[in-house]
Amino acid sequence: MKKLKTCLIWYRIFLHRFVRKRMYLLLLLFLPVSAGILQLVSAGDSSVMNVLLIRETSAFADCTDPDSNLSFEDFALRLQDRAGIVHYEISEDPTAAMDSVRSGDASCILFIPADISDAIQEYLSGDCDSIFRVWTLKDNVACRLCREQIYAAVYPELSSAFTADYIYSKSGDTDASAFTDRTYALYTGRPSFFEYVYEDKSSISADAAVLTAPLRGLLACFLFLTGLSLALFYLQDRQNGCFLSLSGKRNTFTAFLYILAGLTPAAVIMYLSLYCSGSFTHWPRELVLLTLYVLSTAAFSAFCASAFRDVSAFGAAVPVLVILSLILCPVFISVSFFSVPGSLLPGYHYLNALHSLTAFRALLLFCPCCLALSRIFEKLSRHD
Repeated sequence: MKKLKTCLIWYRIFLHRFVRKRMYLLLLLFLPVSAGILQLVSAGDSSVMNVLLIRETSAFADCTDPDSNLSFEDFALRLQDRAGIVHYEISEDPTAAMDSVRSGDASCILFIPADISDAIQEYLSGDCDSIFRVWTLKDNVACRLCREQIYAAVYPELSSAFTADYIYSKSGDTDASAFTDRTYALYTGRPSFFEYVYEDKSSISADAAVLTAPLRGLLACFLFLTGLSLALFYLQDRQNGCFLSLSGKRNTFTAFLYILAGLTPAAVIMYLSLYCSGSFTHWPRELVLLTLYVLSTAAFSAFCASAFRDVSAFGAAVPVLVILSLILCPVFISVSFFSVPGSLLPGYHYLNALHSLTAFRALLLFCPCCLALSRIFEKLSRHD
């Protein structure tokens, strides 16, 4: 009980010392400001690619059958209802649309037949080489993504038409089209064949804003930067003789408590930023994971302080470690090739532990392992 009271006293002393540092306050201020800016920007349209839709005027689309299964308006609405980074907009002027592509305001133009069902039949009979036309300056990623979404949108009608044509060619049944329409209608609206879920069985949302998607990873890297900066402050205070009254055998615990005291306010701000950004899941899970991440970051920073011991060398290593954290941890993308080097950083386990039990277990062991390694380095340094 006495040791716990002593630790709380030192914790309060360290925290009071950080509050008086301007650099520390600027670090804390940077977190909510950056999270708020991302949230405001993502509140608008999150699409980053603009595709213009134009009604095709061709020999087989001069008039629209009122009984058509899929018209230009229905297909355009189907594309516009698809959530994602591609924004579809109807345009009436082909010349103005081409000027928009040339100026970079639009990625490409999609020419859609006025009667898509009729166009599919024309395509099956060999009277035309394609159903849709895409006009662009170059075949870039936006055009390829647009084509994939077009295929997905027209697949039900195209698949039904191909099936009916195949049945008719083999059996001569004139009711093949009606049969396939009834069969496809029977299975339309049923659950998807595939469902993407995380390791913990939670579903993956496709409606998340694009700009705030890496926010959790950026906040984790910011907390990691704060921990390394606090370790740098610790080395400076240690060189200035601020810890002469403490036993040299407790350097590891002193560094850990010193860094932990400074990380606590940053963790509270990170927790609130996640809550306000829309990236929040469940408060008990978030609280446990963030607590483990703070402890792991403090232990890792204390280990770095015991491994370097020189302020200038460690100061030069801090930017390198932060850049490695941005690359190796799944902040923007997750690459399995980086799993081995990324597992040496606490942010890797924190970002994966949100939906992975294996990463959660690794995060539990990360803090004691770093403290043990830090203790070993302290003993080796005393022998030197």
